[in-house]
Amino acid sequence: MTNLLIRHWWIWLVLAALSLLGSYIYANVLTNFLAPALAVYFRYIAIGLVLIAVLSYFVTYQRRKLLSSQTGLDSIRQLSWRKFEDLITEAYKQNGYRIVREPVSGSDNGIDIIVNKEDIETLVQCKQWRSRKLGVKVVREMYGILSGSYADEVHIVSTGRVTNDALSFARGKPIKLIYGQELLKLISDAQKSTSESNQITESEKTCPECGSEMVLRKARKGKNAGNEFWGCVQFPKCRGTVSVTG
Repeated sequence: MTNLLIRHWWIWLVLAALSLLGSYIYANVLTNFLAPALAVYFRYIAIGLVLIAVLSYFVTYQRRKLLSSQTGLDSIRQLSWRKFEDLITEAYKQNGYRIVREPVSGSDNGIDIIVNKEDIETLVQCKQWRSRKLGVKVVREMYGILSGSYADEVHIVSTGRVTNDALSFARGKPIKLIYGQELLKLISDAQKSTSESNQITESEKTCPECGSEMVLRKARKGKNAGNEFWGCVQFPKCRGTVSVTG
């Protein structure tokens, strides 16, 4: 019911039109003594359905606006956990996935979103962590949930860094860790399917160590003095670098 409310606003308009048609039939065609009362009843139903359609369209519009406004990892990390889940939901939708289950409030048993594409059902966990690393414990927990479900794979989407242990555990399993450059690609691919977007450019560099954005710097000393390179914005906390040519 939540999926229908949020994602298919036009269905509510169709139902509202059918209710108005029912109201017309009871008011002008049928002669039963209950017809006038039922006509009024169907009009009220139509009004309620129109209000639901407006709410549904507003939620859809807000999510698309949220998607189009993202310009990089910094903007994504500034989102609240709830908006981050909405962003990821819209990104999957625009990338051709069918949303089986929307994010819900309260206990989610480790699952934020369920999506399906080409009959492959995917459990999605969103981690809006600005400073914490995604560790192997979370990956193991999600793998356990996957093993006890009917889903085919699990995606863990994180705004933070990922530990080597987590990467090692996920290797060779139906687990995809989406962070850094992969997260930017998920968002940018979704933006390309919408007409209005402040798209993340493909040329944007992300740190291979922590997934943060990178800025162009110039080496001051050493054998590479005077040469430009991409350096992590988290320096000196993170010393990730990428050569200009690489």
